[in-house]
Amino acid sequence: MPKTVARSLISTDFPLYSVACFGGQHFIVAGGGGAAKTGIPNAIEAFEISNLSRFRCESESLNRTLTDDLVQDSNEAIMNGSVSHWKIKSRSVYYATGMNNKCTVFEVFKEPNKTAQCKGSVEVCEASDGYQTAVGWLHDDSLIVCADSSGHLSAWKFPEMTLKFRVQLHKTEIESLALSPIGSTAVTCGRDGSMKEVNLEKGELENDLFWTAEETLLKSYRCRACCYAVVNHDRSKVKLYSVHIPKVLKNKQKSPLFLVKWDNRLLPERKAVMQSTGTPSCLASSIDGNFLGVGSLEGSVSIYISFSLRCVKRVENAHSSFVTGLVFAPVTFFEASGERCWSDGLECLQISTRFCSVFR
Repeated sequence: MPKTVARSLISTDFPLYSVACFGGQHFIVAGGGGAAKTGIPNAIEAFEISNLSRFRCESESLNRTLTDDLVQDSNEAIMNGSVSHWKIKSRSVYYATGMNNKCTVFEVFKEPNKTAQCKGSVEVCEASDGYQTAVGWLHDDSLIVCADSSGHLSAWKFPEMTLKFRVQLHKTEIESLALSPIGSTAVTCGRDGSMKEVNLEKGELENDLFWTAEETLLKSYRCRACCYAVVNHDRSKVKLYSVHIPKVLKNKQKSPLFLVKWDNRLLPERKAVMQSTGTPSCLASSIDGNFLGVGSLEGSVSIYISFSLRCVKRVENAHSSFVTGLVFAPVTFFEASGERCWSDGLECLQISTRFCSVFR
């Protein structure tokens, strides 16, 4: 396996918890110090990837927004987020975020020095001590779907920000949420070890999902993260992927970690033992659907082929702290001759609480 080194792309003065790409060679990072009076800001910052070649990658800050200035009576950091489709006329995206118990939508622009605008905010969790754990958009951007710490899934009509439904799926916190890019299906993973398929049109539980037939593994493992990926560039076909870890993590006990590919009926199609000693923290697919990226609590990042689930690249110590987010950037670059050489979206951006790094 070839040795790969992650290059530091940006360094911010606030911890990073969410990363998303938009409008070509642009990406958003968000996070902050939360309610603590430490002087660490809560912010959204948009960047443009520039000077990209086979051996070089840089970024330039386009705009920065302090979220405390936009959201009334809120001094919380953004802990999760998801972007809508690119809006060509306004040259912007809508960025749905989780700020403690609130789902807040910002409009983030591509123009330099143009700060984000708050488009609406709703309380997601009915429990007083609850908080949003994940968020996503329906494929046509008509719904924002939110998962929370009490095991509920709620859907909000956009741009009205009115509740369409709220349904309890899990007994405990929902750790991961994946929305199909071609239909009205969502999959959730709970800390209780269960996986659920939800019909977003009806607002109803569709099926319980089981990643293995071995009862011992079902009882002792839980899904840590899941995501959808297109099938070999064909956006009319998608598959679900998930990573599974032991419910109880013991330092001295090296239990296997599993990466699972699901078929179009949401039945497990292929299962592989992950070739990594790190505990997965996040999962993402490449633009073409051919690769999967897995970040870990130990700061490493691994790349797998989605068809065979074979690990083809691993970056140990990509970060000095756990990887809080990972995304594949849809970027292109030009050689000195002016020839466009690369446009397959394999530039992998990862964030931790300290910085954002990149490798190909």
